[in-house]
Amino acid sequence: MPEKRFTRRDWIAGATATMTAAGLHACGPSSREPRGPTERKSPFASLPRPDRPNIIVFLADTLRADHLSCYGNPTKTSPFLDSLAQRGIQFDQMISSSTWTKPSLGTMLTGVPARVHQAVQSSAYDSVANFSNYRVQALRSSFETLPQSLKRVGYSTAYLQSNAHGRPEFGYGRGFDFVRYLPHYPAYVQVADALDWITREVHQPFFLFIHEIDPHGPYAPRSDTFYNLHGVKPNDVLAILEPAEAKRVKRYVELLELDADFVNGPQAFSPEATNYIKMNYDGEIFEVDEQIERLIANLEKLGVMDDTIFAFTSDHGEGFGDHQFYGHAAIRGYDELLHVPLIVAGGGTRRRAHRA
Repeated sequence: MPEKRFTRRDWIAGATATMTAAGLHACGPSSREPRGPTERKSPFASLPRPDRPNIIVFLADTLRADHLSCYGNPTKTSPFLDSLAQRGIQFDQMISSSTWTKPSLGTMLTGVPARVHQAVQSSAYDSVANFSNYRVQALRSSFETLPQSLKRVGYSTAYLQSNAHGRPEFGYGRGFDFVRYLPHYPAYVQVADALDWITREVHQPFFLFIHEIDPHGPYAPRSDTFYNLHGVKPNDVLAILEPAEAKRVKRYVELLELDADFVNGPQAFSPEATNYIKMNYDGEIFEVDEQIERLIANLEKLGVMDDTIFAFTSDHGEGFGDHQFYGHAAIRGYDELLHVPLIVAGGGTRRRAHRA
């Protein structure tokens, strides 16, 4: 029987459906020196265009949809993503399969709900500094992953991971040709590594999955980002708080890095203190947006963006006292934990209204 040939429209629709279905089945400090776009010569210039699109998934950890400006945030946290949404597809009701990373990522990679793949538990760190002691349930090999499926039809695949819950040895790297896991792997380094891989990888089509840790706590944007976004310095915001609360809220943000489970849950902060926390969170979103712009600018210079579907999403959201709790590691089906963004652009996609 002759091999079936798929049109570009078939592959665009299939890739978008895969990302959407994954979400609907279950309804330490880093250096942050910015880098400008890197000049690169395209390895694809002399090659024929692929008969199916490249696919890039960029997952920003712990990003609730309503903190992107294109989803209604009055603070302009995501100017570049806003422009992608304008020329691509913005899914207004994308619902994550879980309130935390491990089961959500398992669903995203397999397309089955967490109650089926059952990679749903993690132990605590034996030592915060020793990630090798982080024990989790593995994603079982009986579930085929999206990269495994794509490899069978000729895709090159890469996985850049910064969250310990998605470590490749726990089954999340299955099907990827190139894997790089580094804890708290900053976005500007991930983008540099992604561009290096794409530049070296002259075989198209390719599938690239980037899991960026920010805006997961601790919320620590650069001071210039905070000021440029909000028009005020962080210490000026803290100065309006009672000294005891200012000290406590600063400690809360610090503890998010050391032991998120310790501080996730009920907290008692004033509206002003909560606003300070959210301003820092928004600053990290803005910095992720900068790196996505850098990635797309380089893809356009390489001449591959017209042949590349770019999907931006998150694994879950974050609570800021909306229902008397902060953080996310909780079984609570509130919008702030489950409503995540999904923006799809490139690869011939065109702007249209869509509700996932």
